[in-house]
Amino acid sequence: MKPKLPRVPSLNDLASRAASAVHLKASVSFGGGVKPPAPPVARPITQHTPLQYLPPKKVAIFGLEIDVDLIAQYNPKELQIEKSVTWNASANAKSDHPDLEFAAVGPRTLSMELLFDTYEEADRDGRPVDVADRYVKKLMQLMSVMKPDSENEDEKRPSVVQVRWETNEHAAFEGVLQSVSTKYTMFAPNGTPVRATCTIKIMEATRPRRSSRLAPRDGRTHW
Repeated sequence: MKPKLPRVPSLNDLASRAASAVHLKASVSFGGGVKPPAPPVARPITQHTPLQYLPPKKVAIFGLEIDVDLIAQYNPKELQIEKSVTWNASANAKSDHPDLEFAAVGPRTLSMELLFDTYEEADRDGRPVDVADRYVKKLMQLMSVMKPDSENEDEKRPSVVQVRWETNEHAAFEGVLQSVSTKYTMFAPNGTPVRATCTIKIMEATRPRRSSRLAPRDGRTHW
C-alpha cells in the first residue's frame, strides 16, 4: 500500500489561517474568553484656518478707484514723510518778529524712489522689454483723469491710491499721486529704455464720499 501523502494547503487555506492569526493577535484573552479588538478611534477633524490677506513683501501702489496696481521690483532704500503747517505774517507787521496768524495744517506727503529694470528680459520675439511700458506707464495711469468725458464731476480727477508694504506702518498711506519724476539710465542697442528710476510723491487724502449732490459751481473737485 502506498503511503498517504499529506494534503497541500490551498491559497484560500493559507489566507484563512493568516486572517485567524491576525485576529487572535489583536484580541485580548481573559477569563477563558476572547475579547474582540476595540473599534478604531475616530480622528478629530482638523479645523483649517481661513485664508487671510497678507500685504505684499514689496512696496505696492494700488488704485482704489481704477484697476491699476504697481508692485515694485525692489523696495526703496528710504522713505521720506513730510507734514507742514501754514502760518501767515500779519499784514501790518513792520518788525523782525511779526505776529503770526495760523492758516491751515497741510496733509502729509510720502516720497520714495523706485528702481525698475528690464535689462535681462525679452519678449517672445527676442526684443528688449520697454521699462516704460512695463512699469512707468502704470504710474502715469494713476495720475491721469479717470473719465474726462464723464457727466459725473467726481470722476473727472485721478484715482485715490493706497501704498502698502507688508508690516511697515510708515508705508501704509492713502492719498493721490502729486508728482512722478522719471530718469532713464540704461538703454538697449535699439534705443529701448530698460532701466528707470522714479521719484514718487504722494499727498495724503481720503476717498471722497459718493453722493448725488450737484457739483460745485466753480467746477473744481472738492475733497
